[in-house]
Amino acid sequence: MTDLEKLIREKQDQLRGRPEDWIDRFKGWRHRVDWTTTSLMVLLVMTFLLAWIGLASAVECASSKKNDGERWAYRIIDSKRCWYIGRPGKSKSTLHWAKQRERLKARDTEI
Repeated sequence: MTDLEKLIREKQDQLRGRPEDWIDRFKGWRHRVDWTTTSLMVLLVMTFLLAWIGLASAVECASSKKNDGERWAYRIIDSKRCWYIGRPGKSKSTLHWAKQRERLKARDTEI
C-alpha cells in the first residue's frame, strides 16, 4: 500500500468518525463486557426492585372497618383486629400498624 493510499484510507476513516482499528478494540471479550461490573449492577437493580415491590405491598391496619362499600377483612396483629381492604387471608407480614405518633395525630384530628 502506497503512502497516498494510506493517506486516503486514514481520511476515509476520519470521515466515518472512527479510527482504522475501531473494530479490533472490541474483538476481545474483556473489552465488550466487564462481567463483574455488569453482575453487580444487575444485583443492585434487582435488590432495589424487590425492596420497592415489598414496600409497595405493605398495608397499614385500621382499628375498625369503615362503611364505604369496600370489602373489608381483618387479621389479628399484636392482639388487636387489624382491618384492611381486600380479601381475607392476607399475609400478616404485609400488615402493619401506623406509628404511635401518626395514630395520636389521627386521633387528635378526629376529635
